[in-house]
Amino acid sequence: NQYFLHHSHKFPKELAKVLTTSFSQESNLNLSSASLSQLPPSSLKSFIRQSSLYPGVVFSDYNDTFNNAFYGDSLDLASRFNWHDDADGSTMGNYTARLKEISRAIARSVLQLSNVTKLPSSLVDPTTLDMYAHCILIDANCSLISQFSHFKVLKSGPFGRYVSIYGLSDAESILPIVRHLFGHVLREKVENDACKNPNAKDAAFIYFSLDVASTGNVTSECFRSPIAFTSAESPAFL
Repeated sequence: NQYFLHHSHKFPKELAKVLTTSFSQESNLNLSSASLSQLPPSSLKSFIRQSSLYPGVVFSDYNDTFNNAFYGDSLDLASRFNWHDDADGSTMGNYTARLKEISRAIARSVLQLSNVTKLPSSLVDPTTLDMYAHCILIDANCSLISQFSHFKVLKSGPFGRYVSIYGLSDAESILPIVRHLFGHVLREKVENDACKNPNAKDAAFIYFSLDVASTGNVTSECFRSPIAFTSAESPAFL
């Protein structure tokens, strides 16, 4: 599978070489520099708008032309492309297989750039990645999301990913689902009192309880995660 590297003007060439080498270590991946001099639409532009010196990179499966009539549309649902699975642990064909390869390549690059000399034998947990993909593409009311004690999804099936502005309390918004999945990825276990006592909370984190099954019993444990949100503002009012 061919992928392309779009980078900001201040992105060091030696970092691009590390990424390209890491991708080549995956049997089905090939990474090349994109011929397009401008960055494609992405969240990276928000950082560069604050500082043109910000180095960043965007990975894509296109070189200089993006063509997907369903992207960001209300029809951008897995069911439209005959993607399905029967349980949280199963895969969705080539999609999650490619996602695992890309995740391994990026994880390897980050560790190497952090001067980690001995890489772990497993860079990506395939079962967990399958579960995340299931929650976003197949069923937002998945078993992983149901572990959050304070958050309940009232509707089964996939939530639309139409590009718009949602509130965290919207019943059918993908935003709180993504927020909780990020929280699960970056979670750090803390004392249970931290979830009950507001004075024990650090403003840099969000705190949440997970229902954890152990030896046949389900207990509620407190975790925190460095997740933050900012207000969405239209460029028309900036």
